[in-house]
Amino acid sequence: MKTADLLHQAFGSARGAFLLTGIDGTALYANTALERRTGFTVGEIIGKAPGKLWGGTMPRDFYARFWTAIQVKREPFVATVTNVRKDKVRYQELLAVAPITSEEGVEYFIALSVGHIEDEEERERFQREFREVFSPQARFSEEDRLRFVLRSLGSGQAVPASGTRPLKEIFQEALVAPFQERFRARKEDRLLILAAQTDPQQFQALYDKYRQTIFLYFVRHIEGSTDVAEDLTQDTFYRALRYLGSFRLTNASYGTYLLRVAHNVLVNYFRKKQFLALIEDVAEDEAVETDISSGDALWRSPKLLETEQKILSMKYQEGFSVQEIAATLNKSENAVKLQLSRARKKLRAVLGA
Repeated sequence: MKTADLLHQAFGSARGAFLLTGIDGTALYANTALERRTGFTVGEIIGKAPGKLWGGTMPRDFYARFWTAIQVKREPFVATVTNVRKDKVRYQELLAVAPITSEEGVEYFIALSVGHIEDEEERERFQREFREVFSPQARFSEEDRLRFVLRSLGSGQAVPASGTRPLKEIFQEALVAPFQERFRARKEDRLLILAAQTDPQQFQALYDKYRQTIFLYFVRHIEGSTDVAEDLTQDTFYRALRYLGSFRLTNASYGTYLLRVAHNVLVNYFRKKQFLALIEDVAEDEAVETDISSGDALWRSPKLLETEQKILSMKYQEGFSVQEIAATLNKSENAVKLQLSRARKKLRAVLGA
């Protein structure tokens, strides 16, 4: 897996909330912890300023000091703030913000919310270290800063080496670019879906776009059976078209939705396959039972273990129930059922020989 993908996973799975914004404060990346913290989905956060969603409740002079520190002085800013969740519930949190700079000036701002750090001494140490690591006079490497951020966020994943690459490039490749592509695809899908909802003939564009993805999904799960994979692919798109009128696009692309539909189609396929196999097993078992109970001595076959012969004899010659066999042999009913099943399979092999 590429370094950018590993970093994307590391930020996405972190316990602490993380936000990356442009120099105008517009959100470019948000992790799932921020969703949980604020109640706003990533789709609602991207492209908007935090102050218009969960922030904006602090006094005016607070924001003056805030912007002077991170934008003019290019210094980190740490403070306890009061925010408002989407459900209107107010909460306080320790917020740490720092500019990500290059020779051209400020490129991004990062914001960390470390509500998962409950110990007061640890919180104080975090504040002190955050100011030190992102101080304009600091001599920390970009890789050290990256490791500090992920460690502070409580990310359990190992941080891949980034060498001397500047944080600007790392964040652009690992966080900003994937989100831009994700939301570009979502915007494109929205237009295609609206067109198809108006004219079902336009669904062909969605089919052409995602058909190969869904087909390969089935091929991977059905051991290369392309005929079955093709049938299940058609079934997936038939279901998607059937419910297109009530479909509502969420944060994911339409391809993600189709994969969920494909998964359900695959589960139903395997359930049906297992059910048919069970019917065949029952039919074969009944045939074996008929041969045994009609007086055939197949149950004395040398291919059977002595215990299997005894259980078959008790069941079919002496008329014991499974419960009675279990009590007599001091076994559990499940153990008796399992041994009966194994013995019948061996006898099926004898009958088929």
